[in-house]
Amino acid sequence: PISMQSPHRLVEFSVQQIQRGEVEGTYGTGATVWPAAMVLLKYLERNPQLLLGKRVVDLGAGTGLISLASAILGAAHVVCTDGEDAVVDLASKNCRAVSVGGCSIKVQKYWWGTQPLPDDRCEVVLVADCV
Repeated sequence: PISMQSPHRLVEFSVQQIQRGEVEGTYGTGATVWPAAMVLLKYLERNPQLLLGKRVVDLGAGTGLISLASAILGAAHVVCTDGEDAVVDLASKNCRAVSVGGCSIKVQKYWWGTQPLPDDRCEVVLVADCV
């Protein structure tokens, strides 16, 4: 479980991960929460004003951890993206399983750099552990 302090309360949640997806060729690297995602989560937790009321795009979101954290920390709208179909399905499942209050989270397939951002009104773009 992950514990983080939202602007209003302590929130605990978890995301499903698939270990060894990159080795087995099933999920690539996106189905695991890697260390940089946890560092970014803690940075955002200490600086929630960066997200409060903002439209956020999370590129290469993998499990959806950072998208969920953004919503919990007060983002108005989050687009959670990944380029692998199986990982998008995993992120969708994780995002449906966690209550995030008034924030809407849209999960979609998006291969960054190949087309415009999926939310042309986004104010914050987040990326962690993308290779």
